[in-house]
Amino acid sequence: MKNKINVGLIGLGNVGSKVAEFLQNDPRFALLKIVVRDKNKKRLVAVPPTLLTERISDVVCHPEIQIVMDASNDAPANIVERIIHRKMWATRAAFRPTILASKKAVAFYGKELVSFSRRYGVEIGMEATVCAGIPIVRLLREGHIPEKIIEVGGILNGTTNYMLTKMSEGISYKEALRDAQTLGYAEADPREDVSGLDAAYKLMILSGLCFGQWPKIKDVKVCGIENLGPIDSTMLQRLKRRLVASARLSETGLELEVTPRSCGEDSPLEKKFKATDGVENLVYLKTVSRELYFSGPGAGGEVTAMAMISDLNHIASKLKT
Repeated sequence: MKNKINVGLIGLGNVGSKVAEFLQNDPRFALLKIVVRDKNKKRLVAVPPTLLTERISDVVCHPEIQIVMDASNDAPANIVERIIHRKMWATRAAFRPTILASKKAVAFYGKELVSFSRRYGVEIGMEATVCAGIPIVRLLREGHIPEKIIEVGGILNGTTNYMLTKMSEGISYKEALRDAQTLGYAEADPREDVSGLDAAYKLMILSGLCFGQWPKIKDVKVCGIENLGPIDSTMLQRLKRRLVASARLSETGLELEVTPRSCGEDSPLEKKFKATDGVENLVYLKTVSRELYFSGPGAGGEVTAMAMISDLNHIASKLKT
């Protein structure tokens, strides 16, 4: 397809469907193949049946596909295998850019992915893996923070922030979870969100990008929101509960924590936490001389899809130069 960039898509769920819809409506791109688990399943978006395949190799080995977009929820090791250990690739010339949505793939294998990308000059898009509505990943990867970063963190999970916001209005944990699921902010199985694990995975990625140290999940102290009781109504006037993640360099090494906090007006950072409502995310960076804050939407398939498309536009601009 002349003058178009050929794209292959893996996964056609909530995120993949929105990516496919975009690709089919943008004349700059041609969607050649989509990997699905079941070709006969009813879809969230209309796509020509001829595009669908159940074989991963039909995308990663397709001779005409220039960019692979992986919106699947496959096992992290399998996702990374498709990028780094592609035994089906005979030559380095076959390496092609890949855009990821799986935060676990990057959290668990970020060091290998970044090393591979640098060694072979292969673009690996990761913007959708951390606070998708904030372009924080590219900002860090491209070195736009000139000073040494000594701490990073924030409100990294939109689902729990929405739930805590609603709970502060007086509704129960169960009601807040049900609302989040109805609105598409929480998965049918919300355990990784409410347990704090999702925020921990994102914190692992931010740590790797900020400090060059890629921690393991066992290195993160994690406490979720499942067991939070009601907050006293008098406290609600001055405090708001938030699930806060933080990673800081200390004399003994890297300290990582995800835990609920009652946030008030004691510091500029506390005020930022308190003001971050609903599905909003907040990322903060502390350098040796200042604090930087970045905020944006952080829950829902559309936000994740838009982050993947941001990576696509970024990579496509390089292919055309």
